[in-house]
Amino acid sequence: MAAVLPDALRRGLLDLQQKADSDEEAHELLNEALKAANDAGWSYRQLGNALGVSHFYVSDRIRRASGSVQDFGFQIPERPRPARVLQPRELPEEIASDLRTRLEKAVSEHTAKRTANGLEPAVAEYFQALEAALEAGWDPYEIAVPLGLNPRAVSRFTAYHGQAAQEGQLSYPRAPERTGPASWDARYPAAPQVKIPASEAGALRELAAQAHMNRGVAGDEDGGALESARNYTTRIAGWYLRGASRQALEEATGQGWEALRKRLSRWGYMSPPRTG
Repeated sequence: MAAVLPDALRRGLLDLQQKADSDEEAHELLNEALKAANDAGWSYRQLGNALGVSHFYVSDRIRRASGSVQDFGFQIPERPRPARVLQPRELPEEIASDLRTRLEKAVSEHTAKRTANGLEPAVAEYFQALEAALEAGWDPYEIAVPLGLNPRAVSRFTAYHGQAAQEGQLSYPRAPERTGPASWDARYPAAPQVKIPASEAGALRELAAQAHMNRGVAGDEDGGALESARNYTTRIAGWYLRGASRQALEEATGQGWEALRKRLSRWGYMSPPRTG
């Protein structure tokens, strides 16, 4: 949204404009004031809108000004510059703590139940909580960074896996309105990438072998395959739900994405691909 002239500045210019038709000194002072306002960052169009005249009228008057006058009888403030870097609003601890708890539960809880779209219930509830935070006005960056998540993952999970929280079922405090103008191309600072440490990657590769790769949920008679598969899948899911990239997961586990996707879907961390 374009900045508008402060009310005191607008009133001062209007007063000069009214006097300018009959007062030569006011006529010249209006030219000087318009130039000073333009030098302070206010555009021809903004000044014209404030006076009810065209920006060509403003431009013509400014060209006639000498720029030597400093006292106009009112202050001419600098125009606030649109921010090129967005400052995130602080996510309340109430929301951050609840989302952390839901994430931990989504990673660790295993049941035979699945939602209509094939998710473990705790995973679905985590995605719904992310959706509720978005509906409260917090954006993916503001939700993700305090939790150590990838902002893109927040958008992806709510778009593809989550269901909008039912009205009254889950709600978070509303995000405050942003203050100050922002340019059309304003961006947040780069968010830290979710990186899998080398030590964790080594452990994942060992677990992958113990879990017989994609054996899924085989029984205990297979020499502990179930325990290994559970441990392996849970650790993969922890990184996946935090937004680790496909490439990072592939490099850490030594497995291709299709194998990882099938495992995550089978264990309810990801909705199976739609058919038909």
